[in-house]
This record gives sequence, structure tokens and C-alpha cells, in this order.
Amino acid sequence: MQGILRNQGGLAIAPETHYFDDLRTKIADPTSKLSEADRKRVEDYFLALSDRNYGYGGDPEHSKVGRDLLRARAEECGGTADAYFEAHCRLDFLDGTVTYASNWGEKTPRHAFRILEMAETFPESRFICMLRDPRGVVCSYANWKKKTDDTDPSAKASADDADEILDRERERIKKSYHPVVATLIWKAATNAALQAQRELGEDRVRIVQYEQLCVSSDETLHDLWAWLGIDEIDEGAGIPMTNSSFGDSTRKGGISQEAMVRWKTLLPKTLQKQVARVAGKTLVHSGYEQKTSLLDAVRRPFDYLSAIPTVYTAIIANKSRYGNPVVYLWRRVRMMMFG
Repeated sequence: MQGILRNQGGLAIAPETHYFDDLRTKIADPTSKLSEADRKRVEDYFLALSDRNYGYGGDPEHSKVGRDLLRARAEECGGTADAYFEAHCRLDFLDGTVTYASNWGEKTPRHAFRILEMAETFPESRFICMLRDPRGVVCSYANWKKKTDDTDPSAKASADDADEILDRERERIKKSYHPVVATLIWKAATNAALQAQRELGEDRVRIVQYEQLCVSSDETLHDLWAWLGIDEIDEGAGIPMTNSSFGDSTRKGGISQEAMVRWKTLLPKTLQKQVARVAGKTLVHSGYEQKTSLLDAVRRPFDYLSAIPTVYTAIIANKSRYGNPVVYLWRRVRMMMFG
């Protein structure tokens, strides 16, 4: 979807910033003018992101944007931490040159838990929430092998430290993975998106199934462009495939229908049933098929128990990625309770 919005719709869609769930939680008042210390901290955060993707140890001094330009654009937006977020997203640097976009967005999956805050901060914003069958999510997660992404210049690392960075990221993912944990995160994020749509309305929150996009891409995209109010569409532009667990990233990989059903053959039947069991009613509420049995209620507590060690290791492995751990966990646990 990021590639479609960029290539066909002409929007500047920044790679993952994690801002609302990470840096913003560490700033006392992200809506007020920053102290010198906080300004340096915020600038370094975003300048590092224009060097390398989030979590890859970007160097602010190697930024593709530059401190003076980022600061000038942020001052135009108000000089707050939120203004720096907007300026970073508008300063589109992914095609090798730096431009300042009028239509812009950002892609961070975990921002699903921050939609209401983002909606308040940017009153005219809209939100596209991509859903995928959780069995497909778990299958992809289980086979995930992080690679440098040639479709995204900000992801590249120098030859000196590329292997070290990727090894560290693979280790973090390994410590975070368990089919039940992955399913519970899917459940929480999906419930958060559904709740946001109920509270903000369908005019501001659009939920798109990945499978729907695969099966009827023309119709789905036509409706999406109308919803966004975008008239000039470059339908001939390539749609990149990025960060796939099964294929190499390409600038014109397109929409893969194979990815939609791959889990049906690659994910063991026992895991398919476990994922559906843990996803619960959220699976149905989000439009996916679920077959239930009388034994599900008996098996579900054992599913949860099996994931406890991974929950602990995941919290430790990801501690640098969030602010207050209690707030971070509560937002997710609260959404897991629905369905």
C-alpha cells in the first residue's frame, strides 16, 4: 500500500518512524516549543531515519536531508516535536533527491494503537489500515529473513556494518516470535483499527483487506482514490514488493495473489487452528473465515501459557523501542481483550 500510494497516487509516504509510540512518549509536551536539549534529541531522531530505517542505527550526521533544512521546515510547521514529525514526512528523500511534498503520509504498523492521538494532532488526517488474515501473518513471520531492501535507499547499510545490523535485527525478531504472540498482536492491532473506525467514522478510517486488494485490485484502488479525493492516478506505475519473506524486493514486483493463500500449504494445520483459536471473534469481525469446535475453549488457556516465555523475551528484546513499558503493554493488552 505504501508503494501504491507513492507510485500511483503521488503521495510522499515516509518509511516507519515509530514516532507516536516511541519518541513522542518521551517528550514532556510534544505540542509546545522545544528546549534546546529536546530539539537536538528530536532532530537527531529524524535525521537518523533519513540515513537508515528505524532500528538500523542511522547516523544523524549522514542524513540525506540535513539539520538546517529539517529545522527550517519544522519551524514553518510550528517548531514542536509534532512539527518535526510532519516536516520529516513531507521531506521526501527516497528517490535520491529531497523534495517537499504537499500530500504526505507515514507508515508505522504499531501506530494503529495511536490513531486517536494522531487524529487529534492532525485534524484533517485520514488513516488506511491494512489487514491480512492472521494465518498469513504468522506464516510470513515464521519465514521472515530480513534483507537490505534495494527499493528503499534509507534501509541500506554500509558494507562494514550491514551484516552486524541485520544479524542484530534477526535476533530481535527471533526472540519476539511465537505464533500465539504474533496472533495476539494481530488481534490487538485489528481491534484498535476497528475501534478507531467506530469512533472517527469511515470518512477518516479506511480498513482494506490485503486479500481484497489481491483479488480485485482495480475496484479496491478505484474506491480508495475516490475516498482520498485523488483524481490524477498513474496506473502504469510499478508497485514494488518490499520485505517479503519469500521473494526478493523489486521495484515492480506487483501484487502477489500467491502470497494471499501461501499459508494454506506452508503453515501446519495445527498452527492454522491455533491461530484461528487465539484470534477469536476478531477473525470474524474483520471479515475472515473461522471454524470453531467445542474444544477451543479448553485449548485456548494452554495456547496462552505456551507463549509466556516469549512474552518476557520479547519485552526485553524490544525495550529500546518504547517509552513507558506499562502504557505500551496496556494499550495492547486492552485491545486483546475484545473478541
